[in-house]
Amino acid sequence: MATGVVDTLQSGLQILAATLIAMGGFMAYNTFAASVLERQREFALLRTVCLTRRQVQRLALLEAFLVSLLGIVLGLLLGVGLSAAITYFNAVSLGFEFRTLVVPLRSVVLASLVGVAVSLLAGYLPARSASKTHPLAASRAVSDPSPRGAPRLGWLLLAAGVAASVAPWRGLTALFGAALAMGLLFAGFSLSTPALLKPTLRVLTPILERVFGLAGRLGSSFSLRNATRNGVAVGAVVVGMGLTIGVGAMVAGINAAIRSWVDTTIVGDLFVTAPVSFPGGFAAEVAARVPEVAEVSGVGLRIVRFIPEDTPTGRSVALILVDPERFNPASGFGRFQFIPEQGDANDAYRALSAGGQVLAANTMRDRYGVSTGDTVTLRTGDGYADFGVGGVVVDFTGGGETFVGSLRDAERFGGGTPDLFVMTVAPGADPTAARDALVGAFPELYLDVTLNQNYRARILELTQQTFTTTNGLLVLAIFIASLGVANTLGMNLSSRQHEVAVLRTLGLTQRGVRRVVTAEGIVVLVLGTLLGVLTGLLLSQVITTGASALTGYRITPVYPWRLIVIALVASPLVGLLASLVPARRAARLSPVIALGGE
Repeated sequence: MATGVVDTLQSGLQILAATLIAMGGFMAYNTFAASVLERQREFALLRTVCLTRRQVQRLALLEAFLVSLLGIVLGLLLGVGLSAAITYFNAVSLGFEFRTLVVPLRSVVLASLVGVAVSLLAGYLPARSASKTHPLAASRAVSDPSPRGAPRLGWLLLAAGVAASVAPWRGLTALFGAALAMGLLFAGFSLSTPALLKPTLRVLTPILERVFGLAGRLGSSFSLRNATRNGVAVGAVVVGMGLTIGVGAMVAGINAAIRSWVDTTIVGDLFVTAPVSFPGGFAAEVAARVPEVAEVSGVGLRIVRFIPEDTPTGRSVALILVDPERFNPASGFGRFQFIPEQGDANDAYRALSAGGQVLAANTMRDRYGVSTGDTVTLRTGDGYADFGVGGVVVDFTGGGETFVGSLRDAERFGGGTPDLFVMTVAPGADPTAARDALVGAFPELYLDVTLNQNYRARILELTQQTFTTTNGLLVLAIFIASLGVANTLGMNLSSRQHEVAVLRTLGLTQRGVRRVVTAEGIVVLVLGTLLGVLTGLLLSQVITTGASALTGYRITPVYPWRLIVIALVASPLVGLLASLVPARRAARLSPVIALGGE
C-alpha cells in the first residue's frame, strides 16, 4: 500500500514540477521583456551614437545569457538546500533516518535548458522590437502597450485550455494533458487579463476606495494602466492557486479511496501476528481456549512471479491467500470492493471456494489488462501454472500489484501456516479484554494483537504522512506566485517613478504611496485567486486522471472546499504581503531623485 501511495505522490509531483518550470519561464520572460521595454530610450541613444540593430539584439542576448547562468548557479544552490530541508522533513514525518540526498541530474539539466532558452527568447524578442523602433519614437515616454489581438488570442488559449482540462485523456497521455491544460490556461489568462480587469475593477474600486481612500482609486487606475504586466502576475497566481486546488483534490481523492477501501475491506475486531510461525490448528485452539473470540480467519502473504503477456521475464507481485468462508455473502464477515462489471461477491466466493482461481487488483487490470474471465500465469512450487480470474477488486496491498487467492491453495505456494489471523469477538465481548485473553492464552507465541480501530488508524496515518511533502510544495507554488506579484509590482513602480514623484509633490504622503501600490497588488491577487479557483476545479480532474494512469488506482477527485474557502479569504492578505516590499520602496523614494532619475 505504501508503494502505491508513493507512486501516486510521484505522479502528482511530476505534474507539479513541470508546471513550476513553466511558471518560472513566464516570470523570466516577463522580467526580461519589461527590462528591455524600459530601456528603449537607452537603446535609442546607443543607436544614435554607434550601435546597429544587430548589435542591440546581441547586447540583449548577452545580458539574458549572463543573467540566466547566474540564475542557474543560484538556483542549484537554493535547490540543494530546499531538497535537503524537504527530504529531512519528510523523513522525520515518516520515521526514517535521513542519510543521503540524491539530486536528479536529468531534472537539473532540463530546468537549466528551459531557463536559458526562455531567457534568451525573452531578451531577444523585445530587443528585436526595440531595435526596429525609430530613435525619436523610442526616446519618448515608455508606456505599457498591449499587443494587438492579444486578448483575442488569450480567449482562444483559454478555450483550448478548458478543452484540454475536460478531454477524456487515457493512460499516460493524461500527464501530457495536465501539463498542456495548465500551460494553455496560464498563457490565456496572461493575455486576456486586460479585458478581465475592467469588469473586475467595477466591483473592487468602490471597496478599495472605501478602505484606502483616494489611494485605492489610484491603485485601481494603475492596475489597469499596467494591464499587460499584471496579466502575467495574474497568470502566476492562477497557476499557483490552480495547482493547490488540483493537486489537493487529487490527494483528497486518494485519501478517500484508501479510506473507503479500509472501511470495506479491513473488517474484523482483532488482527493477530507473531514473530514466530503459528502452529497448525491455531484457529481451533483459539476457539477452544479463548471464548471471547467468535470467528478466526487466516491470511497468508506470498510474493510470487507473474508473467504478463508483454513481459516474458515476469515480475514479482503480492499474493494474498484468504479463507473463502470469510467472504461468504451469506455468513462471512469479509467484503471486497469490485470494479464495475468485473464480478461480484457471489462470483468471488465461488472462485475462492473452487480453488485454482484468483481475484485481481484493479491495478493489475489497468497496467496489464487483466479482467474477469482471463487466465494469468503464476509461479507455484511445481512451476508456472495458469489461474482463472474470478473478479477484479480494489486493493492497495503491494502497491496495487496484487492477486487474492484461496488459502486452500497454500500448498501450491510453499505451504506453511497463515501469517496473519483476522478475528471477531463474541457478541457483548470487549475487544480489549479479548486481546488480553488471547495474549495470555498463547504466551509462547509473543502475539502482537492490534485492535481494528488502531489498525485502520495506522493505515490512514501512513497516507497522511506520505503527502506531507506534497502539501509543502503546494505552499512553495503559492510563494512563487506571490513572488511573481511582487516582481510585477516592482517593475510597475520602476516605470512610474515620475508619476509617483508628481503625486508626492502634490501632497500624497508616504503612507498614501504604500496604499496605492498595495491596492494594485490586491486587485491582482483577488482576480488571480478567483480565476485560480475555477482553474483548479478544471485541473483537478485531469491531474487525478494523470495520477491514476501512473498508479493504476481508480481515483476520483474530491474537492477540498475548506482549502478553497481559505484561499478566497486569504487572497487579500497575500496581496498585502506581496506588495509590501515594492510599496515600501515607493514610499521611501525621494521626489527629487524620481524626477531626475530613470
